[in-house]
Amino acid sequence: MGGDETVADGTSESPSSSEAGIQFYALYLTRFAEGFGFTTLLTLLPAYIDTLQPQDCRLLGLTVSAGLIIGLYTTGFTLTQTVAVVPLARVGDRFDKRTVLLVVIGFGAGVYALFPLVDSSVSFIAVRAVQGVAVTGAGLMTLALVGQLATVNTRAERIGRANAASFFASILGSLLVGWLLDLSVFTPIFATIVVLMTVAWAGLYWRLDPDTRRIRGFPFSELAVNRRILTMASFWAQYAFSVTMSGRGCLSTEKQAGCLGVCEIGDFRDEQTWCVSNHLPPRYPTPCAT
Repeated sequence: MGGDETVADGTSESPSSSEAGIQFYALYLTRFAEGFGFTTLLTLLPAYIDTLQPQDCRLLGLTVSAGLIIGLYTTGFTLTQTVAVVPLARVGDRFDKRTVLLVVIGFGAGVYALFPLVDSSVSFIAVRAVQGVAVTGAGLMTLALVGQLATVNTRAERIGRANAASFFASILGSLLVGWLLDLSVFTPIFATIVVLMTVAWAGLYWRLDPDTRRIRGFPFSELAVNRRILTMASFWAQYAFSVTMSGRGCLSTEKQAGCLGVCEIGDFRDEQTWCVSNHLPPRYPTPCAT
């Protein structure tokens, strides 16, 4: 794009196959830890709704319904992702991606350590919002570094392996959380995530080489007139809207009967569906079969 310039310091050498392999595994572990934390919170949303019992309240003279508060459990996360994605991508282009990744992984470990302290809907929404920044930054930087380290012939395979690590974490995270919820324990779940994030951070710090590539200028100067981006956006905007409306719109609570009915369709990375309870009231239509 116009005004952009890719710069390297000229002192770095291409890593050997064994060195590159170790760096890939460090990035795969990071993808696993990030996917594990992301899926864990999705799986725990019904339990948090049941525990926090959101109520109608008044804020600045306006009535905020319990349904809107439940919606913010997810929307707070997605909103911060939307706001943070472009600035984080720009920081990764302008500075060392390894350093940026280490910062967001360390930040993410701290965020997950805060979840056991949540005691209200406001605190849960706030922590979920900052979790969105950590998840977005980790996802962007890991895939960018995987693509940068890979050769042209192996790039798709390497990115596929990184995503497979995230998919596997989603499966394992859901199963582990389901088992621990049967035991009515929350703290060990987040302790596991914090340990995973810490191990991933250590692996990146000791094994991942510094990133010497820099992109000068403003890489989004032609964003509005780039035909490829417009073509992809025309599909993904409709897809994201449809998935959000059909899946995340079916969070519901039955207060009178004390029955919690929740259906959560996950992110495009796993497309898993969690349905808790077989007693969804008929006035809350949902695409999930009971």
